[in-house]
Amino acid sequence: MDTLHNSQYFFSEEDQKQLIDLQPSLDQLGYFPREALEVITQNQHFHLFVPQERGGLGCSLTTGMRIIEAYSRIEGNLGWIVQIGAGGGVFAAYLEEAVARSFLGRPDQVIAGSDYAGGKAVSVPGGYKVSGAWKYASGSLHATAFTANCRIVKDPNDIRVKAVIVPAEQVTVIKDWNAMGMRATDSHSFRINDVFVPEKHAFTVAPDQLLIENRLLQLPFMLYARALFVPVLIGTTFRYLNLYRDYVVRRNFSLDSRSAVAADHLEKTWQASRNDLYQYAEKIWHSAEIKEVDKETEKQFSRQCIQITDRLLISIDQCHRHTGMEGIRMNSQINATYRNIKTAAAHFLLSPGSL
Repeated sequence: MDTLHNSQYFFSEEDQKQLIDLQPSLDQLGYFPREALEVITQNQHFHLFVPQERGGLGCSLTTGMRIIEAYSRIEGNLGWIVQIGAGGGVFAAYLEEAVARSFLGRPDQVIAGSDYAGGKAVSVPGGYKVSGAWKYASGSLHATAFTANCRIVKDPNDIRVKAVIVPAEQVTVIKDWNAMGMRATDSHSFRINDVFVPEKHAFTVAPDQLLIENRLLQLPFMLYARALFVPVLIGTTFRYLNLYRDYVVRRNFSLDSRSAVAADHLEKTWQASRNDLYQYAEKIWHSAEIKEVDKETEKQFSRQCIQITDRLLISIDQCHRHTGMEGIRMNSQINATYRNIKTAAAHFLLSPGSL
């Protein structure tokens, strides 16, 4: 089985032990625990992709992907929270330095939010009055700020959309996350009601709006998002495979049994999928140093991410049908891991309909 590359950004053995100790309880807790947050913030992993010019780690795409995978190998909820929190770090590059540092200047500061245009921003002197409601803001209970897309209201024909960033104390979290998996990700809805947002706290996610230039920020945003989602699946599948192999051993299935054959197939599928993902991501990362990533490359990477998702889901289902009662018990680790995979794979950007 594969081991992750060493990295100066990975967590220590002590941190890893602390996360492993939390592993069995995350699904049953139904919320993200403070002990896990402490490990993430101490290692600045919410700031993987905050540019160094704004005080972050400024990681390369593939280094960040491997760190997200490392968390996901321990437990899917961990990986999902890290990739969501880290993913929002790039917004610092669209904000003036003083604004960016006010929202992301400390390791414990993290953004939750939504890219759905669920609100309206009425132009007023100096900024906007913002109201609206947004769903699925992972990390909402520990976020220190929220980003939300709004339609700018000046006249009935104005259809522009801007993102706004607001402090968490100006947001109302609606605790409605009730999915079958990723139950500790606090992916609740939130509401903003007639809040004044200064003009400097509004931004548009577009290349010509960047205040900082580097390779990561040159990547198309949807490519970047998919590149962070898939390592969660890769890492959580690694955990599922280990749990399933343990199950096969405990049941004393023969090496040529259908259950053992399914495990071998899943391992090969996982290894091939992981290799494909990182090879293509490395190719994109190196090419971005020379030129802008073109639409065809973005499409190819999107297709690959969806194909990887499909292959993993099929192979995991072939294994899970052999897990008997242990596989359907809500309090078993293999069941929780299976539900986490299914929930992560349900994200629109990993579905064929997103192409």
